[in-house]
Amino acid sequence: MWRGNREGGSQIVGQEILGGAKTVFLQSRGAISRRPSVARRPAGPAAVTLAKDDYVVLAEFRFLLRSFLEFSEHEARGSGLTPRQHQALLQIKGWPGRETVSIGELAARLLIRHHSAVELVDRLEEAGLVERLADRADRRRVLLRLTEKADAELARLAATHLQELQRLRPALLGLLKQFPSPIGNAPAHNATARGERAMLTPEIIAAS
Repeated sequence: MWRGNREGGSQIVGQEILGGAKTVFLQSRGAISRRPSVARRPAGPAAVTLAKDDYVVLAEFRFLLRSFLEFSEHEARGSGLTPRQHQALLQIKGWPGRETVSIGELAARLLIRHHSAVELVDRLEEAGLVERLADRADRRRVLLRLTEKADAELARLAATHLQELQRLRPALLGLLKQFPSPIGNAPAHNATARGERAMLTPEIIAAS
């Protein structure tokens, strides 16, 4: 949280960063409003030369990813879940070291706004898939845990997904071996800041 800057004639009184998305809080004439802040993307290399094979590899990789996502969405809907509901259950169950997560942690892993995560959890709770618990260390903090019903359904979905990944494994490994070296001097994207590949722990979220 920081103060003192101005934006468009309004006083910036704070900011919130969650799941890589930044929101600024503006004060004007005594009223406080919130507005998403769009960060500028760093400029890429001035000129890039790629071979035809590079495009072929990238296109095939994207196709395999899309195929897996289509499979995943179909399996989730076949179980009576939306793809996002399935992903929410998976993120809760897959959090390392514990069986509960906070709504803020879930929102960060799904790359959605906090209020959207609250609505998602409400629907999961109504369906008997998630239960809310008070954090013993902080009674103001709500934790989420899967019910036995959700555990059973997620186990079935996880098994079919692992089978599909095993089927795609030879093609994925073959493509990864064909990937070209890094292009130019472009820095690698910060995966942790965007909530991709790296686990967003409470400590990382607080430091963002």
